[in-house]
Amino acid sequence: MMTSESFLSKSFSEEIHVAQRRQRHFLSRRLFLNLLALCEVAVEFATCTAVVALTGILYEPATYPMMTLLKVATIAGACAAVLLQRNRGERRWSCNDAVQETAAVLSASSQVTVILLFALVLMGSSAAMKGLVITVVTLPLVLMLQKQMFQRVIQKLHSRGHGVDRVVIYGAGETARRIASKLLGAPRLGLVPVAIVDEDAQAIGAYGLEMSYREDTTVAVQCASFTPELLQQFCCNMLILAKNIPVKQMEWFRTITTQAGVRIAHCTKDDASQGLVVDGLWVAYEGTTEPAWYYASCKRIIDFCVSSALLLVLSPVFLLISLIIRLTSVGPALFVQQRVGHNGVPFKMYKFRSMSSYASPYERSPSTSQDPRITPIGRFLRSTSLDELPQLLNVFLGQMSLVGPRPEMPFIVRQYDEQQRRRLEVMPGITGLWQLSRDRAYPIHENIHHDLSYLKHRTLSLDLAILMHTVFFAMRGGV
Repeated sequence: MMTSESFLSKSFSEEIHVAQRRQRHFLSRRLFLNLLALCEVAVEFATCTAVVALTGILYEPATYPMMTLLKVATIAGACAAVLLQRNRGERRWSCNDAVQETAAVLSASSQVTVILLFALVLMGSSAAMKGLVITVVTLPLVLMLQKQMFQRVIQKLHSRGHGVDRVVIYGAGETARRIASKLLGAPRLGLVPVAIVDEDAQAIGAYGLEMSYREDTTVAVQCASFTPELLQQFCCNMLILAKNIPVKQMEWFRTITTQAGVRIAHCTKDDASQGLVVDGLWVAYEGTTEPAWYYASCKRIIDFCVSSALLLVLSPVFLLISLIIRLTSVGPALFVQQRVGHNGVPFKMYKFRSMSSYASPYERSPSTSQDPRITPIGRFLRSTSLDELPQLLNVFLGQMSLVGPRPEMPFIVRQYDEQQRRRLEVMPGITGLWQLSRDRAYPIHENIHHDLSYLKHRTLSLDLAILMHTVFFAMRGGV
């Protein structure tokens, strides 16, 4: 089908045009979810602390000093916030949002009550039991009210486009209807279905030309050829495949979504490492496993602080190495080379020059220290990894991280297959698992399993461990 048969209402078309004009000005869904998590923990802590403190002040004013009461209330609030956050992590991708929020509130409230009861027993107080009974009833009610208000704020922000990913569902059928309905019923996820698309006109006719699940939300059904332009038409951020796709055709879908810059997900009956649950059906995301919500922010802060401090402290070393390079060989002290960074964006990477200035800057790297292109001082710099120090400037500028897959040259990246391109999904780094492995003497792209393992398991603890091992690795001479 060369032309698309669209059944879009006038209001829905106008909504798409508005989304196209405003899309880049809004908070991304990832940043929105991170900020939401921080705000929610703070609000839950404040709510629980206030309920326990006010209960004690109103019903047991003479039992404990005010400071003691505030300390107990603060501990109870912290316990409640931790318990609610733990429950939220266990059901992170569930669509039964409202029901499970209430269940989490009841569970956390009961556990906090048990903690308070245990504390009162240890303190030998029986007079405060009345206040404890009041807390058992009041805390879950106030928390549920707070959740309702928080939900309204989220919906208001979503209606203005903040923290929303627009979802196109491929495959007109009962599965597509279930997914669309559930996503509309779970606004906290920030996944808004905007269209159901299928190339089968008969399937489109069977399930209606246009569906409305809410008064203010329309999910269009469109019979059209699947192209990057179609996804861009709906300002799509994610494609969900709601029907079985043959393996050969799946590669075509991946190519289309890559060209359109859209994330892809598909339905499966098995548990997925990342995805969401829709009526017992897993909608699994393809691509990199997302780390904890605080990971990206904390990592960037650490990168900036560490690179700033090292650039300042090591500035005499930089000057000394630069002077030695200039005195022992012809050419500049710094070697500047274009590399491919996060999401395929090229950048200029800095190193101390360890090879002759007459060598081509884009030849394959030496595989042995006896390579004639390497200068005498260059052998020492490469064996101690001191030639990598100027990349601290790339880290400071946000082009690289301290830890991550090594950035490759453009001519190598152009030859990447689909699996190798996954290295580009995260910020490249100065050091990583590949540098610490026995495979360091061989090309990076031929040992992709190191980077894929890092993408799947990356945490702040793993990054710190890699940095520690890198220091000892460099001190004992490297490869």
